[in-house]
Formats: sequence, structure tokens, C-alpha cells
Amino acid sequence: MKRIVFLASVLTAMLVGIAVAPAWSFDRKAPPMPQKAGVVEAAGIRALLTQPEDVIRTHPVWDILKWHSDKERLAGVKPYAHLRHYGNLLTTVGATYIWQKVTVTGGPPQTMDAAHTRLLSDNSATAATAGDTNSSATAGAANQFWQQASSVTLSTSTATIVGTFGSSDGNFAWQSLGIEVGANATASSAAVSAGGILMTHKVVSSGTKSSPASWQLTVTVQLGP
Repeated sequence: MKRIVFLASVLTAMLVGIAVAPAWSFDRKAPPMPQKAGVVEAAGIRALLTQPEDVIRTHPVWDILKWHSDKERLAGVKPYAHLRHYGNLLTTVGATYIWQKVTVTGGPPQTMDAAHTRLLSDNSATAATAGDTNSSATAGAANQFWQQASSVTLSTSTATIVGTFGSSDGNFAWQSLGIEVGANATASSAAVSAGGILMTHKVVSSGTKSSPASWQLTVTVQLGP
């Protein structure tokens, strides 16, 4: 009898062990798998590539207000059209000008003020390139016009340049725009000034101007990230 009881106890213990063991094993937490070196390196690279950087960009906005005549504009009549373009190409000579102003070398170059800044409009749709130093249009007032700025203002990181093309100026299809600064950029004309720097060049269709229309071009350039 004692042998039977002993065997029964052993069998019961085995049955209990079988029943309890799975539950106990599920409660255990498996040790974390070791992370491979490649995974750690990849994570480090991703973190490095996503770090913020100090990037300075130009954010130019070109606004063109259109009136049927100088008379309407001067009378304060609301313009019949308003075009807005974004972006432009900073030319090589324009970038050089900026660095010369910052480092006070090579002159220093002429300050960009209303007396020495002009706005370009021409009828050439030739793609702008960094090497541009002049209008791509055929010479002459029928194809290009460099309008003396009426104002150049600076507010914090934003420069605003305004020029008005009166009834007799810039009468052709406007296909590109630009900003010129220079010691001799002192009056409106149909050609780039001697030594003038074409800072920026923007190729974009803005419609056809014809007399007696009066168009005002405002360029707002902001420096920032």
C-alpha cells in the first residue's frame, strides 16, 4: 500500500509539474537580443544626417502691379492686375558682390541704394545661368529696359526694391527680370551700366506691356533658412 501511495504521489507531482511549468515559463522574460554593430552604426548615421543645420537662402518675391496709364497710378486707382513670382538665380557676380561687401575687399563695391540700383525687364526667354552679367535680349529699348529704383529699403533681414516702368518704358513682352547695382547705375536706360553688376536673374513671363500702360515692379528679398 505504501508503495502504491508513493507512486501515486510521484505521478501527481509529475502531472502538477507538467501543468505548472508552461505557465511559469510564459511569465519569464527572455533576455534582450544583443544589437548588431551594423544596426547601431546605421542609427548613428541617421541621427547625424537629421541634425539641424545653419543654412542661409534667399527668398525673393517679385510683385508686378499694372495700371492702364501713369495717370491712373498717380491718381491712386487700384491696379487692374497683380502678378507675383517667386525665386530667382543669384549670379556669380552677385554672389561675389555679397562676399566683397561682407569682407570689405575689392573696392569695397557700390552700396545698393536707390541712387545706384536698377531693375531690369526684357523680352528674352533664354534660360538664366550663374554666369549672366547682362540681359540676354537684343540691344535696344524695344527689347530691354533698366529702370532706376525709386526706393531701396532694408528691414531686419529683408530688402525691398521698387521701380516703376512708366508709359514710355519697357514696352515689350516681359520675359525676364533682374536687379542691377553699380556706381554708374544712376539713371534709367536701355543698357546695363558700365561696371554694373547683374545681381539676380529671373526668367518668367509677365505679360506684354504697351503704352500708355504703367507697371510697378517690387522685389522683396529675404535672407533666412
